[in-house]
Amino acid sequence: MKPINRKLLRVLIWLVMIVFIITIGLAWWFYPDQYKFWQYFISEFGARETLLGHPNTASMYIFGLGIMLCGLITFIMALIYFIRNEKSILHILKGLSLLTISVGTLGIMNPYDLVQNHFIHPLGATLFVIGLDIYTFFCQFLRFKNRKITLDTGEPKPITFDKYFVFLILAVSIAFLVLAILNIKSWLPPMQKVILILSVFGIAILDLDDF
Repeated sequence: MKPINRKLLRVLIWLVMIVFIITIGLAWWFYPDQYKFWQYFISEFGARETLLGHPNTASMYIFGLGIMLCGLITFIMALIYFIRNEKSILHILKGLSLLTISVGTLGIMNPYDLVQNHFIHPLGATLFVIGLDIYTFFCQFLRFKNRKITLDTGEPKPITFDKYFVFLILAVSIAFLVLAILNIKSWLPPMQKVILILSVFGIAILDLDDF
């Protein structure tokens, strides 16, 4: 078996973010009503009908297809961590977090406005966000543990901005969960957007050695 191909993993996770952004953009374009960015959940793009009751077929299929592709890519990444010979607890945890993202997409693909999906869809969305945050954290973990790290390059690297940035992502995610538990609904849509924006940025600034 070959060692972990970190360049491939970085390309794949960037591809997930690119697909996700394009999916949101296209779904927004085809959304039949005015989408209020800070007031609506992203899940509205995947609903059968808009909040005003208009058919949302095009946006729903675009959203579902894009999320499915994100799930497929993260599943492939998880397999890479599991089958390569650089097996370690950290790599297994990274693989499990990616698998969590992939499983989460299965729930997100189901339109939330179906009665039977009132639990499945939110659960999938939660798994997706949590999995993404945990993966980012584990990618930075050795930086926190050792302050310096030596991997493929054999060079020590001090902790920098991106290593602390992941804590901001985790803090916002915890705040979102608290708001959800307290059922403060008006804050949830904007917090969801903040989490996803921070997560995309957090993935973008990962170093090659972080994988």
